[in-house]
Formats: sequence, C-alpha cells, structure tokens
Amino acid sequence: METLLIRLENYGKTTLELMKLRTIVRIATVSSGLVVRLFLVLFSSFFFLFLALALAFWIGEVLGSMYKGFLLIAGICCFGLGIVMLFRFRLRSYIHHVVIDAFNKVS
Repeated sequence: METLLIRLENYGKTTLELMKLRTIVRIATVSSGLVVRLFLVLFSSFFFLFLALALAFWIGEVLGSMYKGFLLIAGICCFGLGIVMLFRFRLRSYIHHVVIDAFNKVS
C-alpha cells in the first residue's frame, strides 16, 4: 500500500513537471514568433515611413510646393487610418483567432 502511495506521488510530480515543460515550450514558441513579427513590423514601418517621405518630396516637387506633397501623403495616410478604424473589430477578431491558432499549433 505504501509503495502505491509513493508511485502516485511520483506520478503526480512527473505530471506536474511535464505540464510545466509543455507550458514553457508553448510560451517560448509563441514569444519567439511574436518577437520576429515585431521586428518585421518595425522594419516595415521604417520602410513605409521613408517611402512616404520620398513620395511626399517627389510629389511636392512635381506640384511645385512641398507642403502640397506632404498634405497629399498625409491625406492618403488618414484615409488608410479611417479604413483600419472602420474594420477594427473585424481585425481584432482576426488577430485573436491567429493568436489562438498559434497556441494550438504548438501543442
């Protein structure tokens, strides 16, 4: 009877340790994916920032006034922001499902 209790105790400790390790693997996998995506967003943001600046300078040169070029690019960005705000709930739902799927793929 005593050996059964010892075996049950060992089983419980082993199961708990296995759950901890699986959780660590999930967290490591998801966090590493998030870090990579963060760098992608960061470098993409810099790319689009400099592209917008270059386009604003070029349009300003074509139109004969720098402020017109920058206003046009700002208007385009404002339009894009409006589209994102219009679909923000759908985007939030989509991102939510992507994160859940990422956690489920790990297991």
